[in-house]
Amino acid sequence: MSIPAHIWGHALRMWLAAVTAHYVAFWLQLGGASSAAVTVAILAQPTRGAVLAKAINRIAATFIGATTSVVIAGLFPGERMGLLAAFILWICVCVFVGSYFRGFRAYAAVLSGYTVAIITVANIDTPQSVFTAMTDRVAAITIGILSLTIINDLFSSPPVWRGVDRRMTQAWQDVRDYAREMLSGERDDCIRAGKLLAQVAELRADVDIVAHDMADGRHRAAGARSAMLALVEIVQQVRLSSLLERGDPLAVTIRDQCLAALDGNRSEALAFLTGLRDGELSRPDVIIAAIGQIQQALRFVEALGQLKDGLLSLREGIAPARDVRLPHRKEFFFALRNAIRIGIAVSAGALFDRCHGRLRARCGKRGYHPLLFSHRLTGLRSACHRNGAGHDLWRLAQRQSEDRWYRRDDEYFFRVFVGTVQPSILQPDHLLFGMHVRGNRPWFGLSGVPSGVAGIRT
Repeated sequence: MSIPAHIWGHALRMWLAAVTAHYVAFWLQLGGASSAAVTVAILAQPTRGAVLAKAINRIAATFIGATTSVVIAGLFPGERMGLLAAFILWICVCVFVGSYFRGFRAYAAVLSGYTVAIITVANIDTPQSVFTAMTDRVAAITIGILSLTIINDLFSSPPVWRGVDRRMTQAWQDVRDYAREMLSGERDDCIRAGKLLAQVAELRADVDIVAHDMADGRHRAAGARSAMLALVEIVQQVRLSSLLERGDPLAVTIRDQCLAALDGNRSEALAFLTGLRDGELSRPDVIIAAIGQIQQALRFVEALGQLKDGLLSLREGIAPARDVRLPHRKEFFFALRNAIRIGIAVSAGALFDRCHGRLRARCGKRGYHPLLFSHRLTGLRSACHRNGAGHDLWRLAQRQSEDRWYRRDDEYFFRVFVGTVQPSILQPDHLLFGMHVRGNRPWFGLSGVPSGVAGIRT
């Protein structure tokens, strides 16, 4: 199996950019130097336009998150509950914006949210370090973006518009085959029409990226949007033409002109249909239905011309005849529901962190073992006394806790006992819900408690 050359080229560009960014970040002695290489990995897109589009959103989101971090740290210096409440509110806002928009704008909203967590919440007990952490992160991300941009320009990263052109040409061939079958008298296939529309809609994300591709990317993106809309109009008008009566002479004439336009005689078909419409309008007994049918055929032929103009603009980088703005579907209540759900989840995490702080203050310098903590909540010690092996396990846990075997300088562990299949007897399938706090950062999980003494180390 041979790997194409463009894949090797992409891998080489990403490797050079990551090494360069990492070296520069270490040379500047940044605190979060690894963020520069991570930025290169996050922006590892195969085309120039995709890299620039994501980089613009990433740097903007980083600046917004960094500014918000400094503001929150300044408003609540040393106040854990106030800072966490402000952080939860900011996360809810970012999740709402990320769910409301699509593409890289949604990514930027989410990045703004967790940037505050990286800068402010991680330094919740040392607010004097927030500004330093902010400058280090902004500098590292900027270095990563600049390194990747320079490497892509030096090694000629491929533009994205060529892929869009190839996919749009394939979509146009499929739409043309469908239109020819419908105009030839075939029955309408709504499933096939839906698949064609979905094929056209899939181009939306790449079309938005084309604007960041090159200096003339704005014109190419406008041409691609115009071509997309033309494809949708062609499918719509073809489906409407299938409703015409089969034996009607006017319907037969309209279908013949549309087929001629598909075969390349668009100018002649447009002139003929325009004259036919004017003739129908000049009649004393005007038939509105006939004029509507002719108008649909005219829109079909005009859409063919707009498609040709849009594809030419996409390929040549010239301004198209029309510049349309495709709408975005925005779900307000869906975004609001996500924001509320995330707010509840983060609030629960903050509550666990608060309970951990009180527990550690109560226990003092003495370390605490998971089984000891479970005993205080559930009365597990009485269950251990009713089981010989469990009693030995309990004594060993207590002795290890007294010797502070389970506590290290910067780590604290505790787990809450949830339950077993048989609560009165220790079984190998005991489950412990765990919260591991390292450097004031909580981590959650599940672990098992064996019935023998040999497996006590967790």
